[in-house]
Amino acid sequence: MSVHSRDLREVAVHEAGHVIVARALGATRAQARVTRAGGEYRLRFDGPDVADPAGDDAVIKLAGACAAGLIVGRDTGSGSDRAAARRLLRRSSRSLRDAQNDAARLVGQHRREIEALAARIAAAPGRWVA
Repeated sequence: MSVHSRDLREVAVHEAGHVIVARALGATRAQARVTRAGGEYRLRFDGPDVADPAGDDAVIKLAGACAAGLIVGRDTGSGSDRAAARRLLRRSSRSLRDAQNDAARLVGQHRREIEALAARIAAAPGRWVA
């Protein structure tokens, strides 16, 4: 599946959701891009260990769909993220419901930052944007 211009904003918002929530959870480097195949992000955490790294990773995975749902009104590309979040939560004390609530809360708190980053991502297809 390739990203068409009408889907570009949705994918950019989805990826921006991952990045901004990751930053809120302590990522020291977070970037995303939209390609013809979809979107992707990459993260780095250099700080102290967190109490629940698998749970935080699950929240980050779920944040893309939360962002797209809130800002665009739909998210058609989150199936693999949700499956990955479920796998991560097997190593966490956090439930799927708690992780979804945490993702939604952080997306709501950082909506403006997500929208701004999404605009930069959409304006530079194929290039990594921080």
